[in-house]
Amino acid sequence: MKLSQNLRRNLMFLDPISRSRVLPILLGLSFLSFAPLAEAQSRDQLSRSQASVHHREGLALYRAKDPAGALRELQRSVEIDPSFVEAWNDLGVIQRKEGALTQAIFSFGKAIAINPSYTSAIYNLALAYEGQDNLTLATRQVRRVIELNPALAQAHFLYGRLLARQNQFDPARKELQEALRRDSSLVRARVELGAVLLRQGYINDAITEIRQCLVEDPRSAEAHFQLGLALVQQGNETEARSSFSHAVELRPDYT
Repeated sequence: MKLSQNLRRNLMFLDPISRSRVLPILLGLSFLSFAPLAEAQSRDQLSRSQASVHHREGLALYRAKDPAGALRELQRSVEIDPSFVEAWNDLGVIQRKEGALTQAIFSFGKAIAINPSYTSAIYNLALAYEGQDNLTLATRQVRRVIELNPALAQAHFLYGRLLARQNQFDPARKELQEALRRDSSLVRARVELGAVLLRQGYINDAITEIRQCLVEDPRSAEAHFQLGLALVQQGNETEARSSFSHAVELRPDYT
């Protein structure tokens, strides 16, 4: 046992024989006081180990296209260990993808309550709010992500998309350009930038951005569709018709 400074000061006034009698008593008391803590730590480690098994199984089931099984395992994981922040986040991700937005928001909130700087959960919470068309709360969350991690290109892309949905085109364009500056491979950000430029009347710039998207991802239905819109405004209806045709081939819901 490491004796406290106060205890050492008190013991130094005892004679050696008395000190030799007191020390074993104090050591015994110290062992008893630390034993419950050690047992609690052991229980916590066991709980996390069991929760991790369910967490891994949940992710494996989702990859195997069994979302119901994945949700069951991840729910079990956070029941065993309510402080398992990654499990709460992953539970929320699957809930959101399955359309259970209210439950997803609850799960992301749990993760953020445990770790207020956990950017993945904050970003995912923004997506869930966007899914509910609550653009104000979504914008608030993604701005928090950018404050915590300004280098995250995906956050700038989402922020730009949210601003565009609120008809704030100048700041939206800047955020989308920032996203592409940080990660030029973000095809969806380039498509969104093309759409914003088109809505601002920069038709040629929009066409340039969207054509670049199609170089990087020829199967982007959204890019083909946005290119068609831009070509119509340019007066090139023949090529526009071809672009719309490609979009519908790739995504019949555009009809």
